[in-house]
Amino acid sequence: MKCVTALLASLLLLTSCSAPPEAASSLGAAQKSNGAAVQAAVTSEEEVRALYAADTNSYRAVQSVTPYEGDFLVCLGDNGYPTRFDWVYGATGIRRPLAFDYEGVVQVEILDTASIQALTDGVSTINGYRSFPHWVYADLSGLYDGTGQTGTDYDPYAWPPTAYTEPYWAAVTEPHSFGMFGRREAVSFAQVECSGFALSFAPLADGSDFSSAFCAPPGTDIAYDALSRTLTVTCRDTFLDSGELDPAMAEAGYTAEWLQENNSLYPEDFPSGSLAGSCPLVESAAIAQVGNDAVVTLVLMATDDPLFYTVEEGYQGPADTGPYFRLKLRAGSW
Repeated sequence: MKCVTALLASLLLLTSCSAPPEAASSLGAAQKSNGAAVQAAVTSEEEVRALYAADTNSYRAVQSVTPYEGDFLVCLGDNGYPTRFDWVYGATGIRRPLAFDYEGVVQVEILDTASIQALTDGVSTINGYRSFPHWVYADLSGLYDGTGQTGTDYDPYAWPPTAYTEPYWAAVTEPHSFGMFGRREAVSFAQVECSGFALSFAPLADGSDFSSAFCAPPGTDIAYDALSRTLTVTCRDTFLDSGELDPAMAEAGYTAEWLQENNSLYPEDFPSGSLAGSCPLVESAAIAQVGNDAVVTLVLMATDDPLFYTVEEGYQGPADTGPYFRLKLRAGSW
């Protein structure tokens, strides 16, 4: 009788310490699909923040948590790092990188589950350089199910190719600034084009204030006067006349003619007055030197349609000798 009692006690002890076969099987499946650690459901902003706080590999601070139909959009960012968006699936706690951008963000809209559009402010989070804003679009819906799983190992740092950018079209009444402020440059070319107008730049003849480490147009302000239909583009510390050659270069025998024959983009002396070219939305265009600034004035055509503009930047080279920007115009809403 004592032997039977001991045997029953042993069986009860083993039963209490063992998980049911179904539970063990489910646990193994979760580990396989989600990676090394089983994810837990999250239901609040506090739990989402705790999820990131416990991640020793995360190097960006959580800036905001936005709930959406049981899931969460998380914005992360720190000075010196790109702005990043993650999508956290509430049912599993799985977080998926959604998009990142090297500029600050002023507007974010959730379009659907794991799908967003964001508007940048144009200011680099790395070095503070100001470019023209753009849209960022990202969508994970075609990559994961409603819980963020794919049936493969879970990697919270994997970056799927889901994001793309598009230009931001600002209303002509919306002022903007962009470019490298505090640096002196010279205008090397200006022309009206079918879509707007373009300006390119070169160093001053003495080479002052023109860093070859960063190719960018000068600091530029855009403003519109509705009464006169005039769009004014002011390039700060920018000159139509690039000035005289550096005395040391002149003493060494270099001349402006020699430099131009050897494909130098400077010195330049761009004439003030009306700009060549035509655009269906531009009635007239002119460039002038106003103090230390080069100013382009565009008188826009009268139209009942709303007018919009965007700016694209680039450089012609070689090195840092040909930054340019192109201002594009369009009429009507898309």
